[in-house]
Amino acid sequence: MPNVFQSDYLMRGVRWGGHAEIPDIAEGAIVLETGCGNGKTLHALLSSGISAFWIDISKEAVRLSGCRDAAAADVCHLPFKDESFDAVFCRHVLGHLTSSARGTAADELMRVVRPGGCIYVSVFGTDDFRFGKGTLTEPDSFLRGDGIMTHYFTADELSRYFSGLRYLPSAKNAGLFACGGKNTPDAR
Repeated sequence: MPNVFQSDYLMRGVRWGGHAEIPDIAEGAIVLETGCGNGKTLHALLSSGISAFWIDISKEAVRLSGCRDAAAADVCHLPFKDESFDAVFCRHVLGHLTSSARGTAADELMRVVRPGGCIYVSVFGTDDFRFGKGTLTEPDSFLRGDGIMTHYFTADELSRYFSGLRYLPSAKNAGLFACGGKNTPDAR
């Protein structure tokens, strides 16, 4: 599959502005952000006193982020050792993958998070106003005119990708599905 995000960043440059809201993360934590894009969450993390690593599938997005520690990498093949991070962010990445790649990516996120760590996932749900727009490519997945495919999740579907972790609700960070407590006895 061609890297449509690389083409899109090359054509349009910075795509998303604003400042991302991030949950409270302990000072000194080591964090990974997948799909860093042009750095919206990255810059919020930099100002919070934590150590962070960033990846995106698009080399152009990495360049636009302005962070020398960001790298082009695939969320399905993370170039990090097991249990490397206290927290992992995956904002609007899983929804741009095929169904088989979503499972692979979820496994990779779980592989690199430490026991007791958190995985913060943000996706579009089936109740999103864009659901159903475009060409159906898989159940609940639609291809837009710009070549970008988006999958729309149900809460149950997302939970299945992260079985073994427990859901941590967060009113402060609505839209984030936070999974924590890897390998804990009370995980559902």
